[in-house]
Order: sequence, then C-alpha cells, then structure tokens
Amino acid sequence: MDDMEALHWPRVGLLPVVHAIEAALREKRGFSLIRLGDGEGAVLSHDQPEMAAEVAHSLAIWFGDQALTTMELEQIRNEALEAMLRCDVVGLPRLAQANGSIRYRALFPVMQELYADVWPMVVDAAMHFYLQWSKAMGRLLSAVERVTLIGCRDLAQDLRACFNLEVRQWLVRGEAGFPGSVREQHWPDGYAAVLERITLVEPGELVLVGAGVLGKIYCGAVRRRSGVAIDVGSLLDGWAGVRSRPNRIDGTPVTGLPYLVSPDYGDDRLAAWLCAQMVQTNIADGVI
Repeated sequence: MDDMEALHWPRVGLLPVVHAIEAALREKRGFSLIRLGDGEGAVLSHDQPEMAAEVAHSLAIWFGDQALTTMELEQIRNEALEAMLRCDVVGLPRLAQANGSIRYRALFPVMQELYADVWPMVVDAAMHFYLQWSKAMGRLLSAVERVTLIGCRDLAQDLRACFNLEVRQWLVRGEAGFPGSVREQHWPDGYAAVLERITLVEPGELVLVGAGVLGKIYCGAVRRRSGVAIDVGSLLDGWAGVRSRPNRIDGTPVTGLPYLVSPDYGDDRLAAWLCAQMVQTNIADGVI
C-alpha cells in the first residue's frame, strides 16, 4: 500500500464543514475539527531515527528549551492519536507542503494506519484560515450565547464587544517565540490544568482551541464532553494582533475580529469572501 495514499484522499471545502459544525451545535453533540501540520508529523513519528532533528525543531517552537523525555513524547503521541481517531473533521497538509518537508510527509503513513478504511471528513489543514477569511467564524460566533477559548491570548473583552456573548477562557503559555502572559510551562502542569477545566464543558458548547500539539488532545477531550471543538490554531494570534504567521497575510484587516462581523452570513457570501482572500495567499491551491 502506498504510504502517501492519505495525501490523495478526497477533501471537502468550507461549506460542508460549516454545516457540520452548525449541526453539532444545534444537536448538542460532541464534535471536533483537528488540523495537523509539520510539528504533529514530527511528534507522531518521533520514534523514527530520521526524525530526531525534526522532533527537536518542533519542540523548540512549542516549548523553547524545555526538554521532553521519550516517555513524555510517547504520552503526547498516544493521546493525540486517540483524539484524531475520534475526530469528525481532520485537516491535512497539501501536496506542496508534503513535497517541501519530511515533517509534513511523516503525517500521511500515520494517518493511513490510524484511519484504515474509515475516515473522518478530510479538509485542508488551512481550514482555520478558511473559516476566518470567509467570515464563517463570525457566523458561528453570532449564533451561540457562550464560547470558551483555550489558548495564550486574552481575547475575552474583544470577543464580547464584537459578538455580545459570554466568553470563558483558559489561558496557557504559547509558543516560545510568542508566549503570551502565562509564565507556567504549558507541559505538563498547564496541560493537566486545562484537561481538568474541560470537565466543565457543557453539551453543545463551542470551544475554540489554539494550543499547538496539545490542542489536538484538548479537542478530543471537549468532544468527549459533547462539546464542539474547533482547532483554530493561530487565528487567536491574529485576533490579538500578534503576527505569528506573517506568510498567511497575517497582520492585515482580514485577520482581525472586527472583520468577522457582518449582517449577512449566507452561504454564497461566505464562499465569495473566501475566494477573494485565497488568491492573495500562498495556499490558493487548497480545496475551497
């Protein structure tokens, strides 16, 4: 079997994902959207000899100079795989990314083995950007009374101002280059604290997660509580005005929270807004 077969699995675009999220919110059932990138590829394949330098690279981005043991890496790997196995939507890298880095390529054989013949809905790993650029995230936020944030940016006041909803947030330390206000290491103490807090999630509650590889595990934990978890990654940085991803038109008005506010969130408008932004990016080859 081709160990890159997962790269070519049929993918869906924005609107099926938005409709699936809305159905889960409406029906108050567990749901998770998890996106996978090069860092996850390194950690999921950490036991392969050729991945040692790649694992070190990824851990330095997430945790700085904090050392993780092989046993800790194995724990993170296993808990992340469990979350991925039960997710409803999985975002995978595109061909250009797989061709450019062994860390991206390492994901595909792992996913092929994990899912075998039963796959979740497959989307591009940039789905969080699609939700932003299309204003679909604004549509979701405007339809709920409360949202919980798991990440490193204090966004409660800004979210309340934009969408007039209750905001609960559980802050963790961010990436080494953009750590935020929390001084406690994300792993393991911050991680344990967030898992404990997730027991407070209620059925149908919208939870937005931007917390690196550990965020995938949080999404799985939220789903088990019948919450609706979306792995939004660096969207939380953009909302806070932190330019952590400058190669994704970061820092422009379309990355901010006010951009999401609209009186019209119809499907046609979402698709048009997304197409207009995609042509300005280096991911314009994605399935939209």
